[in-house]
Amino acid sequence: MEALFVEVLKLCREAGLLRLGVIALDGTKIKANAALDANRTARSLAEEVAAVFAEAEAVDAAEDVLSGERRGDVLRIQPIAGRHRSGGSSWQSLARGSGSIETDYLNGEIVLLGRLHGIPTPVNALLQRLANEAARERRKPGGSSEDALLRLLG
Repeated sequence: MEALFVEVLKLCREAGLLRLGVIALDGTKIKANAALDANRTARSLAEEVAAVFAEAEAVDAAEDVLSGERRGDVLRIQPIAGRHRSGGSSWQSLARGSGSIETDYLNGEIVLLGRLHGIPTPVNALLQRLANEAARERRKPGGSSEDALLRLLG
């Protein structure tokens, strides 16, 4: 998992989506250390990711000690006899027939970032368009199959 996370960070850096240097807290800009030793290398990123994962594992282990067996049972998604599980918030927006859906804030942000950085995002653009059409036309959720979406992508 750590190696994958490091690769994602590298890809983000290469695509210009990751920029180190200025950190903003509550809108206040704080200058970063401009010293050469502050530059991030693949090795330093890998070490930082390893440290974050090690800390997460330590916190997880400490929570296991505090909560014992109960912790794993706090949230379990499982079938409930006689009840159909609805989907997430987008599914619920369509089910309510509200006429709007938050896809512009989800897939739309990815499409915008792709456009700004010259990276095509055809799947997100298609999902954004189709979700907005479904909301406008007050279609119920579940009306598109995976195969139909794949055909639209060509």
